[in-house]
Amino acid sequence: MFSVGSVLAFAEPVDYDSGPSKVSRSLDEFAAQSVGPSNTSLVTIVANVIKFVLALLGMILVVLVIYAGVLWMTAGGNVENIEKAKKLLKNSVIGLFLILGAYAISFFVIINILNIT
Repeated sequence: MFSVGSVLAFAEPVDYDSGPSKVSRSLDEFAAQSVGPSNTSLVTIVANVIKFVLALLGMILVVLVIYAGVLWMTAGGNVENIEKAKKLLKNSVIGLFLILGAYAISFFVIINILNIT
């Protein structure tokens, strides 16, 4: 109850007759920046795609590590499930190092390409 009161205490009144709101103007500015021709170079676009793919792989890795941990904790002494969880955890850690290595290499290459151009 206290948190609701404190939020309401800092709320600003809205004047609906004063034209477009700050949010509406901000959304219009964002749309103008994200739609239409842009001056973004090909190298920047490729770098963003690489970052996205590596971030996606990182999230998949986290899910695999959590799954391996849950599998290990729920094994209940079953040696097969424990070995399966250990193998999955080991492969996930190897994947982590591969992802970090790929990120480091791509970061190095993209920085050097940007410095050349």
